[in-house]
Amino acid sequence: MDETPEELFRRTMGAFATGVTVVSAAGAGARMAGITVNSLTSVSLKPRLLLWCLGYESARYDFFAAAETWGVTVLGADDEAAARRFARAET
Repeated sequence: MDETPEELFRRTMGAFATGVTVVSAAGAGARMAGITVNSLTSVSLKPRLLLWCLGYESARYDFFAAAETWGVTVLGADDEAAARRFARAET
């Protein structure tokens, strides 16, 4: 049986109790940026909405505020290096 996008989203978020993610965004001129996020929450199934927060004092705030698209990568236990890389301000 094929799952609808909403069913797949619900099952995926139901399995994600907590964890570390990297949120990345595409900016002008194909520039990319990412940030380690340790709080990601599903807000709604229809429309599919996620919540994560970034303080306006962050060096990356303007980049993410202007981005039209962004994505989330859920990190596993063996992805500590990626989490640390995107936690640095210059990433």
